Amino acid sequence: MCGIVGIISLSPDKTVDPTWIRTMANAIKHRGPDDEGYFVRPYVALGNRRLSIIDLEAGKQPISTQDKRFTIVYNGEIFNYRKLREELKAKGSIFRTESDTEVVLVGFAKFGPSFLDRLEGMFTCLIYDSLEEALHICRDPFGIKPLYTFQDTNFLFIASEMKAIRKVVQKKFEMNKQALRSYLQCGYILGRDTLLKGVFKISPGAVLTISSKGEFTETPFSKQLLPQTLASGHMENGEIASTLMKAIDQSLVSDVPVGLYLSGGIDSSLIAAFVSRELGKKLNSYSIRFPNDHLHDEGPFAALVAKELGLSHEAIPVGPKQFEDFPWLVQTLEEPMVDPSAFALGILSRSVGKELKVVLSGEGGDELFGGYHRYFWDQFMGKYLEIPSLIRTCMEAFAGTFGGKKVQRRMIKLRETSNLTRPTRYMSWFGPFKKSELNQLLKDQTLENIEQLFARAFEVAGPLSESGQCQWVDMVTFLRDDLLAKADKMSMIHSLEVRVPFLQPQVVQAAFSLAPHQRVQMKQTKPYLRSLLEKYLPSEIVYRKKQGFEIPIGTWFLGPLKHIVDQYLSEEVVRNRGLFPWETILRIRKEHESKKEDRGLALFSLVMLEAWAQENLL
Repeated sequence: MCGIVGIISLSPDKTVDPTWIRTMANAIKHRGPDDEGYFVRPYVALGNRRLSIIDLEAGKQPISTQDKRFTIVYNGEIFNYRKLREELKAKGSIFRTESDTEVVLVGFAKFGPSFLDRLEGMFTCLIYDSLEEALHICRDPFGIKPLYTFQDTNFLFIASEMKAIRKVVQKKFEMNKQALRSYLQCGYILGRDTLLKGVFKISPGAVLTISSKGEFTETPFSKQLLPQTLASGHMENGEIASTLMKAIDQSLVSDVPVGLYLSGGIDSSLIAAFVSRELGKKLNSYSIRFPNDHLHDEGPFAALVAKELGLSHEAIPVGPKQFEDFPWLVQTLEEPMVDPSAFALGILSRSVGKELKVVLSGEGGDELFGGYHRYFWDQFMGKYLEIPSLIRTCMEAFAGTFGGKKVQRRMIKLRETSNLTRPTRYMSWFGPFKKSELNQLLKDQTLENIEQLFARAFEVAGPLSESGQCQWVDMVTFLRDDLLAKADKMSMIHSLEVRVPFLQPQVVQAAFSLAPHQRVQMKQTKPYLRSLLEKYLPSEIVYRKKQGFEIPIGTWFLGPLKHIVDQYLSEEVVRNRGLFPWETILRIRKEHESKKEDRGLALFSLVMLEAWAQENLL
């Protein structure tokens, strides 16, 4: 795992300053503290900061082909690289290292972008073709690893983190207002946009090629994750389980020790069970605890799983005092996101990174195997709207009178979203603001409608089942642009690689081959994964209610962290920023302070945005 940077000239009379590439690489030294390497030519420069995990001695980068035509800098781990290496050797390819980096290089040189669709793992890479004088920029289909670009008049800058670009680009960046709408509506920045105007993410599952003439061509290479591909797959239950176990086994490939993130939830517990019981490896496991908040504390469940599986386990305590440093969170994430758990993940990664370089995590299990209740309620809404309106009104009144609080909240949600289109209704599950507040916060801004992007995603997902469509949309939006971005930034700042076994293409295909009822049910999330876990753990773990990785931020903003809200959302700060009407911010603050409604996430999103603006726009 590494950090990579690159610069290519877009003008024949402008050459690359060699000091730029070193400055960029040093800005992300945390991603690769073990080594560094550079490839510098008049019109192109590549750089690498290496976190040594595979082929510790000979895996230095950049690496060139024997004929010196192709040169690569690479960030990632390819778990089937040994198999691919043998296939390439059988076709006459010669290797000088045991690294997965050289396999990617040689395979690309021989077969072009199509070879990338055979890689099982996570990656970004820059491959320079000295014969064609072209630079190829590649990113894995899930977008597990980040890669950003910025283009000015004469150069294109590429880097694993935006801070590397900002170190050498001498300009005052502005806020991208289109991305601001995405942030307010979804809680994260959707798609290729970033909140910095002019800085973009590289498209996942594609190769962006820049020619010697400065021409740009984007070539999609991934077919394995397309809805039509996933809809046509079929596996038996036993084959699905063995596919998942194989992916976990592959994820253990490393020349350094590997650990486990263990929350006590279904996904991480199943990974731990397969590793210890089926693969016979006793890895150390780690979790966080909220000792003074039993509602959010999953520590006891993680400890129970570790005890049942015979794992050495460490729980790191987390409290409000550690959440004081908002500037650090913004600097690390580089963009705001409405996810307070990023702080806790950073604290966990800091502790684990002192001992290990690699951990396995359960990201993707919710999206692939039905871990969110919204998948059921999306289907239910379609059927609910077929009921005559008079009967619906009676049902809602009955539930409001006699139902419990949870039922009442569900019925209110149904009533509020019944007249929305499906993509807009889907979006209502995200973002902390009410529709009226969004209209006030985004007043006078002519912006593209984010709902249209989700409408297009649902259209593309058409070949899948109704629930599968929601899962696929989650996979290419929320998972990619929120959860994976958070996991990468909060771990790599501490030189820690997080591997995600659920997000290997064969596991995705296996998950989507399950019948809808094996993924989505009313009373139980992830029924198939729970059925696998029954073999290893007691029912109190297997069938406990889903408990998300959440932080009591609303409670903390009323007490120990209230001064944070006062600092970043005072009338003076809000009016000076000039971004939002003070009256709207004040109303949200009063609703929260009076305990009329928990507006913790709304306040967190606004605090994060102001902290980001102070860090990036002043």
